[in-house]
Order: sequence, then structure tokens, then C-alpha cells
Amino acid sequence: MVKPPLFCVERDAEDIAWFTARERAEDHLEAVDIPDFRFFDADGTELRLAPRGNAVRVTDEVVGEFPDQLAAALRKHLLHQKRIRKRRTLDDAMVHTASLADLVAEFTRVEKSV
Repeated sequence: MVKPPLFCVERDAEDIAWFTARERAEDHLEAVDIPDFRFFDADGTELRLAPRGNAVRVTDEVVGEFPDQLAAALRKHLLHQKRIRKRRTLDDAMVHTASLADLVAEFTRVEKSV
């Protein structure tokens, strides 16, 4: 079962968008984005993105379980995006050691959903 929030992570982890529901992600993404992004639920389960014309469908097909990779992407974003540093409640040391659940909570607190 897919556990929101859902994260669309650029492969180099420079850009991360989060969504409250699968349908919101599908409304936001375009088929041309598929090679550049990975799509995760809050537990780090990666779901396959599939083209639907110019749009994207978030499938139920599980690519794999990658909680460490999602945590690393969220950690990188929280540590290096200057525009959100002042809004963070976790300091750098806490971000480095935070669990995936804590990183998800912090990220969704400081970043607006799409």
C-alpha cells in the first residue's frame, strides 16, 4: 500500500516535489519528466512512472524499497537549499542523523506541496 506523502525526486536529488496524493502528482508531471525523476512514497518504496500520452501515470508497480536513497535525497535538500534553512527545526547535526520518518516530517513542514 502506498503511504503518502509522495515524493518526486530528480535523479541528482537537486529538485524534490512532494504530493499529498497520487492524483496530484499525475496532474503535475509530464511524460518527458519520466527519465529524470524517481517516485517514492514516505517509506522509500519506489513506484514506476508510466507515460499516458503527454501525461504521467503513477503505477502500482514497485520498483524496489529504497528508504536510504530517499533519506539521502531529503537530507541533501534540507542541508543545501538556502531558502529553507531558516524554516527548519532540525539543525545540521540533527538532519545528518534523522530517521527517514523525521526527514519526511521536516521536509513536508518546510516545503509546500505541489
